[in-house]
Amino acid sequence: MNRTLIAVLAASLGFAASALSQEVRLEGRGAHRDKMDAMHFTAFDHAQWRKLNPWQGTAPLTADALKNKVVCIVTWASWNNASPRALLAAQQAHEKYASQGLVVVGVHDKNGWDKAAQMAGSAKVNFATAHDNTGEFLKDLGGDAHPDVFFIDRAGNMRFADVMTEGLEPAAAMLVAETPEQALAAAAASKEAKPAPTASKGRGRYTPPPASAYASAKWPAHNTGQLSAGNFQGKPLPGGGLGQEKYLTDKPDREGKVTVIDFWATWCGPCIAAMPKLEALQKELQSDVVILGLSNEAEGTVKQFLDKKSHGYPQALDLNRRLSNAMSVRGIPHVVILSSDGVIRWQGNPHDGKFADTVKSVIASDPGVAARRAAEKRG
Repeated sequence: MNRTLIAVLAASLGFAASALSQEVRLEGRGAHRDKMDAMHFTAFDHAQWRKLNPWQGTAPLTADALKNKVVCIVTWASWNNASPRALLAAQQAHEKYASQGLVVVGVHDKNGWDKAAQMAGSAKVNFATAHDNTGEFLKDLGGDAHPDVFFIDRAGNMRFADVMTEGLEPAAAMLVAETPEQALAAAAASKEAKPAPTASKGRGRYTPPPASAYASAKWPAHNTGQLSAGNFQGKPLPGGGLGQEKYLTDKPDREGKVTVIDFWATWCGPCIAAMPKLEALQKELQSDVVILGLSNEAEGTVKQFLDKKSHGYPQALDLNRRLSNAMSVRGIPHVVILSSDGVIRWQGNPHDGKFADTVKSVIASDPGVAARRAAEKRG
Protein backbone atom coordinates (compact mmCIF):
# COMPACT_ATOMS: atom_id res chain seq x y z
CA MET A 1 0.00 0.00 0.00
CA ASN A 2 1.28 3.47 -0.80
CA ARG A 3 1.32 6.35 1.63
CA THR A 4 -1.52 8.20 -0.12
CA LEU A 5 -3.91 5.28 0.28
CA ILE A 6 -3.05 4.93 3.95
CA ALA A 7 -4.11 8.52 4.55
CA VAL A 8 -7.29 8.16 2.45
CA LEU A 9 -8.44 5.11 4.40
CA ALA A 10 -7.67 6.77 7.71
CA ALA A 11 -9.63 9.87 6.79
CA SER A 12 -12.61 7.86 5.55
CA LEU A 13 -12.81 6.01 8.85
CA GLY A 14 -12.54 9.14 10.96
CA PHE A 15 -9.23 8.50 12.69
CA ALA A 16 -7.82 11.11 15.03
CA ALA A 17 -6.04 14.02 13.41
CA SER A 18 -2.93 13.25 15.43
CA ALA A 19 -2.67 9.87 13.74
CA LEU A 20 -3.23 11.38 10.31
CA SER A 21 -0.49 13.94 10.86
CA GLN A 22 2.11 11.20 11.16
CA GLU A 23 3.19 9.23 8.14
CA VAL A 24 3.49 5.45 8.16
CA ARG A 25 6.61 5.07 6.07
CA LEU A 26 7.06 1.78 4.25
CA GLU A 27 10.34 0.27 3.12
CA GLY A 28 11.50 -0.92 -0.25
CA ARG A 29 10.86 -0.44 -3.94
CA GLY A 30 10.21 -2.56 -6.98
CA ALA A 31 9.40 -6.25 -6.70
CA HIS A 32 9.94 -6.41 -2.94
CA ARG A 33 7.60 -3.51 -2.24
CA ASP A 34 4.98 -5.02 -4.54
CA LYS A 35 5.25 -8.30 -2.62
CA MET A 36 4.81 -6.52 0.69
CA ASP A 37 1.87 -4.46 -0.58
CA ALA A 38 0.11 -7.64 -1.69
CA MET A 39 0.14 -8.82 1.94
CA HIS A 40 -1.85 -5.83 3.18
CA PHE A 41 -5.32 -6.69 4.50
CA THR A 42 -4.72 -10.44 4.23
CA ALA A 43 -5.40 -12.63 7.26
CA PHE A 44 -2.32 -13.48 9.30
CA ASP A 45 -1.92 -17.20 9.95
CA HIS A 46 -1.47 -17.48 13.71
CA ALA A 47 -0.21 -21.04 13.27
CA GLN A 48 3.06 -19.37 12.28
CA TRP A 49 3.77 -18.63 15.95
CA ARG A 50 4.37 -22.35 16.50
CA LYS A 51 7.50 -22.08 14.34
CA LEU A 52 9.23 -20.00 17.02
CA ASN A 53 11.16 -21.61 19.86
CA PRO A 54 12.09 -20.71 22.54
CA TRP A 55 10.04 -17.76 23.73
CA GLN A 56 11.17 -15.17 26.26
CA GLY A 57 8.80 -13.05 28.34
CA THR A 58 5.60 -14.85 27.37
CA ALA A 59 4.09 -18.22 26.60
CA PRO A 60 3.90 -19.02 22.87
CA LEU A 61 1.33 -16.73 21.30
CA THR A 62 -1.97 -18.02 19.93
CA ALA A 63 -4.89 -16.64 17.96
CA ASP A 64 -7.03 -16.55 21.11
CA ALA A 65 -4.40 -14.62 23.06
CA LEU A 66 -4.17 -12.02 20.30
CA LYS A 67 -7.88 -11.63 19.55
CA ASN A 68 -8.74 -7.94 19.02
CA LYS A 69 -5.11 -6.97 19.70
CA VAL A 70 -2.69 -5.00 17.54
CA VAL A 71 0.50 -6.98 16.96
CA CYS A 72 3.85 -5.44 16.05
CA ILE A 73 6.44 -7.93 14.79
CA VAL A 74 10.02 -6.66 14.84
CA THR A 75 12.65 -8.87 13.21
CA TRP A 76 16.19 -8.50 14.53
CA ALA A 77 19.55 -10.16 15.01
CA SER A 78 22.32 -9.81 17.56
CA TRP A 79 24.87 -9.47 14.75
CA ASN A 80 22.93 -6.74 12.93
CA ASN A 81 24.06 -3.16 13.59
CA ALA A 82 20.67 -1.65 12.79
CA SER A 83 18.72 -3.86 15.21
CA PRO A 84 19.36 -1.90 18.47
CA ARG A 85 17.62 1.19 17.08
CA ALA A 86 14.58 -0.85 16.08
CA LEU A 87 14.46 -2.55 19.48
CA LEU A 88 14.52 0.84 21.20
CA ALA A 89 11.68 2.10 19.01
CA ALA A 90 9.70 -1.07 19.68
CA GLN A 91 10.29 -0.78 23.43
CA GLN A 92 9.05 2.81 23.41
CA ALA A 93 5.91 1.79 21.54
CA HIS A 94 5.40 -1.11 23.95
CA GLU A 95 5.61 1.19 26.95
CA LYS A 96 3.25 3.71 25.39
CA TYR A 97 0.60 1.48 23.85
CA ALA A 98 0.60 -1.91 25.61
CA SER A 99 -2.24 -0.74 27.85
CA GLN A 100 -4.22 0.08 24.69
CA GLY A 101 -3.87 -3.40 23.22
CA LEU A 102 -0.50 -3.39 21.47
CA VAL A 103 1.50 -6.62 21.61
CA VAL A 104 5.12 -6.32 20.49
CA VAL A 105 7.02 -9.45 19.47
CA GLY A 106 10.73 -9.39 18.68
CA VAL A 107 11.52 -12.29 16.34
CA HIS A 108 15.23 -13.09 16.28
CA ASP A 109 17.09 -14.50 13.28
CA LYS A 110 18.00 -18.19 13.40
CA ASN A 111 21.68 -17.20 13.75
CA GLY A 112 23.19 -15.39 16.75
CA TRP A 113 20.58 -16.30 19.37
CA ASP A 114 23.33 -16.97 21.91
CA LYS A 115 24.03 -13.22 22.04
CA ALA A 116 20.44 -12.05 21.73
CA ALA A 117 19.92 -11.52 25.46
CA GLN A 118 22.87 -9.13 25.61
CA MET A 119 21.48 -6.88 22.87
CA ALA A 120 17.95 -7.04 24.26
CA GLY A 121 19.27 -6.13 27.69
CA SER A 122 21.13 -3.12 26.33
CA ALA A 123 17.88 -1.87 24.80
CA LYS A 124 16.04 -2.60 28.10
CA VAL A 125 13.59 -4.77 26.19
CA ASN A 126 10.75 -6.20 28.26
CA PHE A 127 8.36 -7.17 25.48
CA ALA A 128 8.10 -10.74 24.20
CA THR A 129 10.94 -12.13 22.10
CA ALA A 130 11.29 -15.46 20.34
CA HIS A 131 13.86 -17.38 18.32
CA ASP A 132 13.15 -18.34 14.73
CA ASN A 133 15.36 -21.37 15.22
CA THR A 134 14.58 -22.89 11.81
CA GLY A 135 14.35 -19.67 9.82
CA GLU A 136 10.93 -20.67 8.50
CA PHE A 137 8.93 -17.93 10.24
CA LEU A 138 10.99 -15.10 8.75
CA LYS A 139 11.15 -16.81 5.38
CA ASP A 140 7.36 -16.97 5.23
CA LEU A 141 7.08 -13.38 6.45
CA GLY A 142 9.15 -12.29 3.47
CA GLY A 143 11.17 -9.39 4.86
CA ASP A 144 14.29 -8.25 3.06
CA ALA A 145 16.73 -7.37 5.85
CA HIS A 146 16.82 -6.96 9.62
CA PRO A 147 15.27 -5.07 11.19
CA ASP A 148 11.85 -5.34 9.54
CA VAL A 149 8.58 -4.24 11.12
CA PHE A 150 5.13 -5.72 10.45
CA PHE A 151 1.75 -4.80 11.93
CA ILE A 152 -1.33 -6.99 12.35
CA ASP A 153 -4.51 -5.04 13.12
CA ARG A 154 -7.37 -5.84 15.50
CA ALA A 155 -9.19 -7.72 12.74
CA GLY A 156 -6.25 -10.12 12.45
CA ASN A 157 -5.12 -8.79 9.08
CA MET A 158 -1.61 -7.85 8.02
CA ARG A 159 -2.02 -4.10 7.92
CA PHE A 160 1.49 -2.77 7.25
CA ALA A 161 4.26 -4.99 5.89
CA ASP A 162 7.89 -3.86 6.15
CA VAL A 163 7.59 -0.52 7.90
CA MET A 164 10.59 1.76 8.32
CA THR A 165 11.81 1.97 11.91
CA GLU A 166 10.75 5.62 12.10
CA GLY A 167 7.26 4.55 11.00
CA LEU A 168 6.81 2.11 13.89
CA GLU A 169 5.37 4.58 16.40
CA PRO A 170 2.96 6.28 13.95
CA ALA A 171 1.69 2.89 12.79
CA ALA A 172 1.15 1.74 16.37
CA ALA A 173 -0.68 4.97 17.21
CA MET A 174 -2.96 4.62 14.19
CA LEU A 175 -3.88 0.99 14.79
CA VAL A 176 -4.48 1.09 18.55
CA ALA A 177 -6.90 3.97 17.88
CA GLU A 178 -9.06 1.62 15.79
CA THR A 179 -11.78 -0.68 17.05
CA PRO A 180 -12.00 -4.21 15.60
CA GLU A 181 -15.00 -3.01 13.60
CA GLN A 182 -13.01 -0.14 12.12
CA ALA A 183 -10.21 -2.52 11.21
CA LEU A 184 -12.71 -4.70 9.35
CA ALA A 185 -14.12 -1.61 7.64
CA ALA A 186 -10.63 -0.60 6.55
CA ALA A 187 -10.18 -4.00 4.90
CA ALA A 188 -13.46 -3.58 3.05
CA ALA A 189 -12.56 -0.04 2.00
CA SER A 190 -9.18 -1.20 0.69
CA LYS A 191 -10.93 -3.42 -1.86
CA GLU A 192 -12.88 -0.47 -3.20
CA ALA A 193 -10.17 2.18 -3.09
CA LYS A 194 -8.09 2.74 -6.19
CA PRO A 195 -4.42 3.05 -5.18
CA ALA A 196 -2.57 6.16 -6.24
CA PRO A 197 0.69 5.54 -8.16
CA THR A 198 3.53 4.53 -5.87
CA ALA A 199 7.13 5.60 -5.99
CA SER A 200 8.14 2.14 -7.14
CA LYS A 201 5.72 2.33 -10.07
CA GLY A 202 6.43 5.92 -11.00
CA ARG A 203 9.35 5.30 -13.31
CA GLY A 204 7.72 7.22 -16.15
CA ARG A 205 7.72 10.44 -14.13
CA TYR A 206 11.44 10.30 -13.44
CA THR A 207 13.58 12.06 -16.02
CA PRO A 208 17.34 11.52 -15.66
CA PRO A 209 19.27 14.79 -15.42
CA PRO A 210 21.50 15.85 -18.32
CA ALA A 211 25.20 15.05 -18.34
CA SER A 212 25.94 18.69 -17.55
CA ALA A 213 24.23 18.31 -14.16
CA TYR A 214 26.59 15.49 -13.23
CA ALA A 215 29.59 17.38 -14.58
CA SER A 216 28.84 20.41 -12.40
CA ALA A 217 28.05 18.42 -9.24
CA LYS A 218 30.50 18.62 -6.34
CA TRP A 219 31.59 15.02 -5.80
CA PRO A 220 33.62 13.80 -2.81
CA ALA A 221 37.38 13.48 -3.17
CA HIS A 222 38.78 10.36 -4.79
CA ASN A 223 40.53 7.71 -2.73
CA THR A 224 44.25 8.45 -3.00
CA GLY A 225 45.31 5.45 -0.94
CA GLN A 226 46.57 2.14 -2.26
CA LEU A 227 43.91 0.31 -4.24
CA SER A 228 43.54 -3.43 -4.80
CA ALA A 229 42.21 -2.79 -8.31
CA GLY A 230 42.73 -0.48 -11.24
CA ASN A 231 41.88 3.15 -10.53
CA PHE A 232 38.73 4.09 -12.44
CA GLN A 233 37.52 6.92 -10.22
CA GLY A 234 35.79 9.59 -12.27
CA LYS A 235 35.21 7.14 -15.14
CA PRO A 236 32.24 4.95 -16.12
CA LEU A 237 32.25 1.40 -14.77
CA PRO A 238 34.40 -0.52 -17.28
CA GLY A 239 33.48 -3.74 -19.04
CA GLY A 240 30.21 -2.35 -20.34
CA GLY A 241 28.84 -1.59 -16.89
CA LEU A 242 26.14 -3.51 -15.07
CA GLY A 243 23.51 -5.48 -16.94
CA GLN A 244 25.02 -8.90 -17.68
CA GLU A 245 25.35 -10.19 -14.11
CA LYS A 246 23.16 -13.09 -12.91
CA TYR A 247 21.05 -12.21 -9.88
CA LEU A 248 20.66 -14.66 -7.03
CA THR A 249 18.10 -12.37 -5.38
CA ASP A 250 15.44 -10.07 -6.82
CA LYS A 251 16.92 -7.65 -9.31
CA PRO A 252 16.99 -4.23 -7.62
CA ASP A 253 15.58 -1.01 -8.99
CA ARG A 254 18.65 1.24 -9.36
CA GLU A 255 16.99 4.10 -11.23
CA GLY A 256 17.90 7.42 -9.65
CA LYS A 257 19.97 5.71 -6.97
CA VAL A 258 23.61 5.36 -5.99
CA THR A 259 24.98 1.83 -6.45
CA VAL A 260 27.73 0.27 -4.34
CA ILE A 261 29.30 -2.84 -5.88
CA ASP A 262 31.05 -5.12 -3.41
CA PHE A 263 33.48 -7.58 -4.99
CA TRP A 264 33.65 -10.49 -2.55
CA ALA A 265 34.02 -14.26 -2.14
CA THR A 266 32.75 -16.90 0.27
CA TRP A 267 36.30 -17.82 1.34
CA CYS A 268 37.31 -14.22 2.12
CA GLY A 269 37.27 -13.45 5.86
CA PRO A 270 37.42 -9.64 5.51
CA CYS A 271 34.60 -9.85 2.95
CA ILE A 272 32.41 -11.74 5.38
CA ALA A 273 33.31 -9.32 8.17
CA ALA A 274 32.14 -6.43 5.98
CA MET A 275 28.71 -7.91 5.30
CA PRO A 276 27.01 -6.64 8.49
CA LYS A 277 28.35 -3.14 7.79
CA LEU A 278 27.06 -3.25 4.23
CA GLU A 279 23.70 -4.57 5.40
CA ALA A 280 23.36 -1.79 7.97
CA LEU A 281 24.27 0.81 5.35
CA GLN A 282 21.70 -0.61 2.93
CA LYS A 283 19.08 -0.48 5.64
CA GLU A 284 19.92 3.09 6.65
CA LEU A 285 20.05 4.45 3.11
CA GLN A 286 17.72 2.08 1.29
CA SER A 287 15.66 4.80 -0.38
CA ASP A 288 18.74 6.16 -2.14
CA VAL A 289 21.30 3.36 -2.48
CA VAL A 290 21.57 -0.19 -3.79
CA ILE A 291 24.39 -2.29 -2.40
CA LEU A 292 25.18 -5.18 -4.73
CA GLY A 293 27.32 -8.13 -3.69
CA LEU A 294 29.19 -9.50 -6.70
CA SER A 295 31.02 -12.84 -6.60
CA ASN A 296 32.68 -14.73 -9.44
CA GLU A 297 32.48 -18.13 -7.74
CA ALA A 298 30.28 -21.04 -8.80
CA GLU A 299 26.57 -20.39 -8.36
CA GLY A 300 26.09 -23.38 -6.05
CA THR A 301 28.94 -22.28 -3.80
CA VAL A 302 27.55 -18.78 -3.38
CA LYS A 303 23.96 -19.95 -2.89
CA GLN A 304 25.00 -22.44 -0.23
CA PHE A 305 26.89 -19.73 1.64
CA LEU A 306 24.06 -17.20 1.41
CA ASP A 307 21.54 -19.75 2.66
CA LYS A 308 23.52 -19.97 5.89
CA LYS A 309 24.69 -16.35 6.15
CA SER A 310 22.05 -13.68 6.59
CA HIS A 311 22.42 -10.69 4.32
CA GLY A 312 20.16 -7.79 3.52
CA TYR A 313 21.16 -6.57 0.09
CA PRO A 314 21.08 -7.94 -3.48
CA GLN A 315 23.55 -10.57 -4.62
CA ALA A 316 24.65 -11.48 -8.14
CA LEU A 317 27.28 -13.48 -10.01
CA ASP A 318 29.97 -11.78 -12.07
CA LEU A 319 29.79 -14.22 -14.95
CA ASN A 320 33.18 -15.06 -16.48
CA ARG A 321 34.72 -12.44 -14.16
CA ARG A 322 33.63 -9.80 -16.66
CA LEU A 323 33.58 -6.82 -14.28
CA SER A 324 36.30 -8.14 -11.98
CA ASN A 325 38.70 -8.46 -14.90
CA ALA A 326 37.65 -5.12 -16.37
CA MET A 327 38.35 -3.47 -13.01
CA SER A 328 41.63 -5.40 -12.62
CA VAL A 329 40.56 -6.45 -9.12
CA ARG A 330 43.60 -7.96 -7.37
CA GLY A 331 42.32 -8.12 -3.80
CA ILE A 332 38.98 -8.30 -2.05
CA PRO A 333 36.85 -6.97 -0.56
CA HIS A 334 36.82 -4.08 -2.97
CA VAL A 335 33.92 -1.67 -3.36
CA VAL A 336 33.07 0.89 -6.01
CA ILE A 337 30.54 3.68 -5.51
CA LEU A 338 28.61 4.52 -8.67
CA SER A 339 26.56 7.67 -9.04
CA SER A 340 23.21 7.24 -10.79
CA ASP A 341 24.83 7.89 -14.18
CA GLY A 342 27.09 4.84 -13.81
CA VAL A 343 30.32 6.74 -13.08
CA ILE A 344 32.67 5.54 -10.33
CA ARG A 345 32.95 8.34 -7.76
CA TRP A 346 35.02 6.41 -5.21
CA GLN A 347 36.53 2.97 -4.80
CA GLY A 348 38.43 1.16 -2.07
CA ASN A 349 37.94 -1.12 0.91
CA PRO A 350 34.57 -1.26 2.74
CA HIS A 351 36.50 -1.29 6.03
CA ASP A 352 37.96 2.13 5.19
CA GLY A 353 36.71 4.63 7.77
CA LYS A 354 35.74 7.05 4.99
CA PHE A 355 33.60 4.57 3.07
CA ALA A 356 30.17 5.07 4.67
CA ASP A 357 30.46 8.87 4.78
CA THR A 358 31.55 8.88 1.14
CA VAL A 359 28.45 6.93 0.13
CA LYS A 360 26.33 9.55 1.88
CA SER A 361 28.29 12.36 0.20
CA VAL A 362 27.72 10.84 -3.24
CA ILE A 363 23.99 10.58 -2.49
CA ALA A 364 23.92 14.24 -1.41
CA SER A 365 25.73 15.33 -4.59
CA ASP A 366 23.93 13.10 -7.10
CA PRO A 367 21.50 15.07 -9.31
CA GLY A 368 19.79 11.82 -10.31
CA VAL A 369 18.94 11.06 -6.69
CA ALA A 370 17.52 14.57 -6.30
CA ALA A 371 15.45 14.20 -9.47
CA ARG A 372 14.06 10.83 -8.38
CA ARG A 373 13.14 12.18 -4.96
CA ALA A 374 11.33 15.09 -6.56
CA ALA A 375 9.42 12.73 -8.87
CA GLU A 376 8.39 10.57 -5.93
CA LYS A 377 7.23 13.63 -4.00
CA ARG A 378 5.08 14.75 -6.94
CA GLY A 379 3.73 11.24 -7.47
